[in-house]
Amino acid sequence: MVSSTLPNSNIQVDPDNDMGPPAVIIFLFTYPALLVLSIAYFAAFYRKVVGEMSLGGLSFAFNARTIDWLKLVFGHLGLVVVTLGLGLVFIGYRNWAFFVRHMSVTGDLNTADLAQSTTPLRSDAEGLADAFDIGAI
Repeated sequence: MVSSTLPNSNIQVDPDNDMGPPAVIIFLFTYPALLVLSIAYFAAFYRKVVGEMSLGGLSFAFNARTIDWLKLVFGHLGLVVVTLGLGLVFIGYRNWAFFVRHMSVTGDLNTADLAQSTTPLRSDAEGLADAFDIGAI
């Protein structure tokens, strides 16, 4: 066993002492593992929340799995890095397209509920006079 003393110190350093994996290796495995675990939780949570949602006779489902979310996140990252930030404008569209691809709606749609009102509206100022209460002046 070889030991040495640090300059201006009484601390002994033993070069044969194996302290385990360096912090860099722990860092390289811990943070990606936490990323994948958090995305896996979010994917399951989002599927559950959307699956419980309903509107009238419509029910919703979301079928994106963890790998789909990882592709979305790393695709965003790659898009921004490769385009030097110019691809940032496309992330909103990518999110929208992701949700449209993975969302499904089932049930009966009552189109009578969606119809616009047949009540005639005033055409002067399109309601601004009422909004600002100009009639009170």
